[in-house]
Amino acid sequence: MNLNDPGVYCRTEIAFGLAEGAKGTIIDEHEAAIRDAINLCIISKKQADVNTAEGLKHLKRDIAAEVNKILAEPEKKPEDANADGSDDPPPPKKDEKDAKAEPDKPAAPVHPEWDSDSGPVLKVYFSSFATQ
Repeated sequence: MNLNDPGVYCRTEIAFGLAEGAKGTIIDEHEAAIRDAINLCIISKKQADVNTAEGLKHLKRDIAAEVNKILAEPEKKPEDANADGSDDPPPPKKDEKDAKAEPDKPAAPVHPEWDSDSGPVLKVYFSSFATQ
């Protein structure tokens, strides 16, 4: 049973621990995208995945990774569009090394108490988390 199953209900409240120097307003500026990313992370899980402490740790790492991606993306401006009118990034230059494929799950952070090693969001806190 997935959390996106109509018969399953999930309610949560989340807070972030930010890196030193990161401003809380950065979260507010991207609130809609962050909420969407969190919802997508949660509904992609099975209920059994989040019923254990280890499962919740994985979910926290997934959420931190997705939110940090959003916060790292520069805002696109109309003049940033490609000549063909698409928003797709240009192909890499020949001298650039191929990026490694991203793993399905973010690796455990080096600092064991953190959910991410870098980015504005280092820690994800569930103030409440309930599934039914």
